[in-house]
Amino acid sequence: MSMREIADHSAQVCWATVESTTSRWSKGHRAIETVIHLRDVQYLKGSGEREFDWVVPGGSIDGFTMRLAGAPVFAVGERWMLCLLPEWKTHPCAGIWQGAFRAEQGPTETVVRSADGMVSGLHPDSFVRCAMSSTKHTCFEDACKGAHVPVVSHTTPEPSITVEEWNALLQPILDASASHTQPKGSVVGTRIITTQRAVPFQNASHEPSHRPAARAKDNALRPKVRLIEVGGSR
Repeated sequence: MSMREIADHSAQVCWATVESTTSRWSKGHRAIETVIHLRDVQYLKGSGEREFDWVVPGGSIDGFTMRLAGAPVFAVGERWMLCLLPEWKTHPCAGIWQGAFRAEQGPTETVVRSADGMVSGLHPDSFVRCAMSSTKHTCFEDACKGAHVPVVSHTTPEPSITVEEWNALLQPILDASASHTQPKGSVVGTRIITTQRAVPFQNASHEPSHRPAARAKDNALRPKVRLIEVGGSR
């Protein structure tokens, strides 16, 4: 999604620091979820508490680990920008990994990282620009076919942007985005629990295009066959 679409889907967009993470079993003991305590919350869109607990799917407990594919993993001390949905079924962030950005300390300033790499800006159509990663052999010889420890290099047409630059580019998009009513009594978006049931697969390409022929009745007479001579053969 573009950043405009993410902003339109989000009821709240905020920077927050992870103070603690606690995994637990969900109701019914069928899945694992993690309670993340967030503090120093700074809202760029919407409003809410400056400190609150936030529940995300996945975590580790009792020797079991559950992960939602592509979902961000939060560690204590990290600062994240979160685009939070007003209601959610799979993950509270809009677009799962697309709506989560982490602040990372660069050589001189704090820059922004997304799931696709270091953020270098916003496209005019509001798509996030990120540094591209490539893997090379340590020998750097194209003709080499041997096994080497790969190294990752980042290339981008412009340097990574700082948190302040990112906020300045993002704020006009958030100001123009659709607004949402926060669920009554809720600090963040509420989870919608869905009931799932098994559905048998059907392959329409293998289904007959016409009804099968009706079975002949018992003692029905066979149709008469008339042989016609063609070219000296019957």
